[in-house]
Amino acid sequence: MVLLRYAKALLSCLIFCSILPVFATVQEMEVIYTSELANTRHPLVGYWFITPETLEGDVYLKQLEEYARTTPYTLIFLTARNGVDFYDVETMHPVFERLVAKADSLNIGIGLQVWHARNYTEENCSRTIVETETRLNANGTAVCSNKPHHVRTVKPFKQELLRAYAFQKCGTDTYKPGSLHEITRCCVQKGDVDRFQIEINAGEELAGYDVYVMSEIYYEWPTLFADYTLDSYYRVLKAYSDIPFKGIGFDEFGYMAVQPGFMMKDDETFRIRHYSLAMKEQYRHQYNRNLDEDLFQMRYSPEGNDTEKIKAKNFYMDVMRHGPLRAERALARFAKKLYGTDVFLGLHNTFHNAFDEDEIWSTGINWWTLPRDYGHSDENIATAIQMGIGMANTQNVMYNMYYHRNLDIFASKALTDLQYGIRTHYHAINDKGAWGVSLESSEVAPTIWKVERMAKLLNHFNATYADCRILVIAGMEALANWYPDYGKRGRYDINNTLQFQEKVQEMWKAGYLNALVPTDLIENDVLTLNHEYKPMMNGHVFEAVVLLNPQYIKPKTADFIRRYVNAGGKLLLEGEAQNDFYANDLSEWQKEVAGKAVATRFSLENVAKLGILPNGYVEGNRCADGAVVVTDYLSLKNDSRTEFSIRVGNHVYTGKYQGMVALDIDETGTIKRLACGAFDELFRDGKSILKIKSPADIVLVTDKQGLKMTVVGSEKKNKLIYHE
Repeated sequence: MVLLRYAKALLSCLIFCSILPVFATVQEMEVIYTSELANTRHPLVGYWFITPETLEGDVYLKQLEEYARTTPYTLIFLTARNGVDFYDVETMHPVFERLVAKADSLNIGIGLQVWHARNYTEENCSRTIVETETRLNANGTAVCSNKPHHVRTVKPFKQELLRAYAFQKCGTDTYKPGSLHEITRCCVQKGDVDRFQIEINAGEELAGYDVYVMSEIYYEWPTLFADYTLDSYYRVLKAYSDIPFKGIGFDEFGYMAVQPGFMMKDDETFRIRHYSLAMKEQYRHQYNRNLDEDLFQMRYSPEGNDTEKIKAKNFYMDVMRHGPLRAERALARFAKKLYGTDVFLGLHNTFHNAFDEDEIWSTGINWWTLPRDYGHSDENIATAIQMGIGMANTQNVMYNMYYHRNLDIFASKALTDLQYGIRTHYHAINDKGAWGVSLESSEVAPTIWKVERMAKLLNHFNATYADCRILVIAGMEALANWYPDYGKRGRYDINNTLQFQEKVQEMWKAGYLNALVPTDLIENDVLTLNHEYKPMMNGHVFEAVVLLNPQYIKPKTADFIRRYVNAGGKLLLEGEAQNDFYANDLSEWQKEVAGKAVATRFSLENVAKLGILPNGYVEGNRCADGAVVVTDYLSLKNDSRTEFSIRVGNHVYTGKYQGMVALDIDETGTIKRLACGAFDELFRDGKSILKIKSPADIVLVTDKQGLKMTVVGSEKKNKLIYHE
């Protein structure tokens, strides 16, 4: 409640002369005193587990009233747990209708998180390709078998032979030219999904030939490539469209779950591939090729000619990676159409957050290209990756979904992330120990409220991301295709030697703040070159580029890099490119670009050659807009204050704060913006320039009308004493 909405503090020169005679001028400042700072710009987001117990009677309404009193969230996403099904419209519609109406009366927005569609047909189900090899005996016959593997939580219901090929093998992945025969018609399949046997009778003329066999395993899961699947998302959103949800989103959306590394033996490898009839049609439409044939060509090529192998691997992985995006884009279209253009689009596509593990087969690693206004991530993903995700979207902050069983670790990370333009999507209300702490509990809620108190201050201050002047571009095509170096073929059939995340973390720890993005952003025109030929995305401009592993890049990306270095751009190049995405020779491109790079091997010593100075704020962060944000968890936790000292240009600004202080100074040394927890006095080079009567949270901004300061307190207790 605002206690004094427009109190003008115009202090006379006589007062200033008696209090602070060194000041030559006095500016007029509008001061607003309020008992609570209203949130602005970016919602404070929480997650609510909706369980069967939640739906008993009016429990959910009573819980919502409690959460409105005890938690700070202005937008709460609902997620179905423990058997609750949001696709059960008959049951859930009256619940949502009452819950959202109640939330509106409490000034809380409600978001709906949608899981995968449950309905599917055999034609539109997801499948995987499993493979085996055998050799034909003297009679040209053989028997082999395949079985489902490396898919978890989803039940297979059918296995069927897809293709069989016989050839004279002459290397690990090559065959004698002219020896290839498709022998699918020579095979008889027997058994069920788990006891599947293939009997081959190819004739004596193929005796001694090697045979490669592919089976398709049908799963009780919809394919991401079928319009049938997308229609199911539309139907469920349409069914609730008379309810004013403020947010719609997927969470960790992607393919049916495959086995992560921690569930596999040390020597176990993942060699299945996603497949469906709709995917096959998308593949034909996109590349005018037969997917069934290319699945074989991904594994084998005629000796002396691997062009089709390179194409098949690149084309398949490109289509596969973008499968989840097809559904994400559809959901975003449906949400905007049914709930309005301002609907909050969520959530994160990050899953296990590692480039070289199961992530690519789960979500496609589309973290930067989701149709969002805000970037989204989760857990402990590298900050440099978050900066790339955030800057790839239009809003100047992003959200990280986070949970932890240790409240101090939980809250400390949420507070520290504020320095970099990262807000926390809190996981979760009604979490009874499944993942972390239950946010509504009396032990947790007050601490989270303190952190979001600081987030609200920053939302008014309106800082942006970290001052990342180095752009790191990761070659996603090289990640997806390890060929021809078998030494780089990782457990998940991708290149596991590139260490994208490790390299950007190494740079970050050394003070070289950077944003990591994929080559995908060049292809979809989010990342472009501005009129000075500097890389730019959504207004963020970079002074230098680190290009990691350009093997198999697409022509558009190759041209982007060529134009950048030819205009004098600073480039650190890591890795060589022998071929582009279409298997064309890139040796001349490599020679040209490498010759103009500052270095051709990644190391911190070579990063320094880019000429970008390391970040000088050890205990805080310099934002891209010039502001500095510093946080301290212990002072927030203990309701105490601690000292800050921030150097900006030739001046040092000092004072005491609780939790967070953000400061923006112009080139003359004048304050443009200030946000501070438990503020009372600001000093510049030891001289007091701003003071209030007793500590209070404040936000000071400069707008077209001049200086305006909001004080979370009363004029009597926290009155402005003076300002420069």
